[in-house]
Amino acid sequence: MGLFNAYATFLADVNLLLQVAILLILIVSLRFKFRHNYMKHGIIMGLAVALHTISIFVVMVPSLMASAGLFANLLDRLALVVLPHAILGSLVEILGICLLSV
Repeated sequence: MGLFNAYATFLADVNLLLQVAILLILIVSLRFKFRHNYMKHGIIMGLAVALHTISIFVVMVPSLMASAGLFANLLDRLALVVLPHAILGSLVEILGICLLSV
């Protein structure tokens, strides 16, 4: 029994809370950027990307691998949602890492 959904796992609930925390961290980072404190902005953005990377490898990738039969029918509604989510999420993660490495 999950915290936010009766069918969600504990790990999924923790991941949701982590994603909300990452959003708050990004908002704090944005405030430092607007105040021209780019060093703190970069450090906080690095923290957000690191937490997101952990979330991807600990929760999201295992969840995707556990649903191996999901992509047997690519016209299935769930596959039509999960596949673009995984592709766009991967792209965002790669871009975040690229931005931090500059």
